[in-house]
Amino acid sequence: MNMVNVVLVVSAVVSVPAFLFALLWMSGERQEAKRIRELDETGVLVEARLVSLVPFGNRGYASVRYEFQGPNGEKAKYETGVTALPVHVVGDTYPLVHHPRNAKSVYQGTRAAVRKERRAREGFVRGTVWFACLAFLVSALSIGALVLGP
Repeated sequence: MNMVNVVLVVSAVVSVPAFLFALLWMSGERQEAKRIRELDETGVLVEARLVSLVPFGNRGYASVRYEFQGPNGEKAKYETGVTALPVHVVGDTYPLVHHPRNAKSVYQGTRAAVRKERRAREGFVRGTVWFACLAFLVSALSIGALVLGP
């Protein structure tokens, strides 16, 4: 085997798993972008009250629980993990954006933060599409060159 064939084999071996990884990565990013897009288009900004703050570990992380008025007037809860900074105080209110029909679809922050996250997620999706296209092109070219080569 000459050096050209070695490079082509290594390229094929690396690019095919990279292409499959990009496809998996792209599906997850598309789902998250869809969720954020729905929150941006139809989300409702509410003031949620912090009702529970339970630190865990010794690295400054905590589990928090917020309560807010849900889409049908019921009391909805949102639990997540946060870092110690910024300081969270039990009893204070914090902005949350939730889906008007599904209180489980929540984003912690304001509408402006949701728009910024939407732009970032759509950029991630574009990046994964380019990565998948590039990996496919490299794998196709290297496998084609191996088949057609001497």
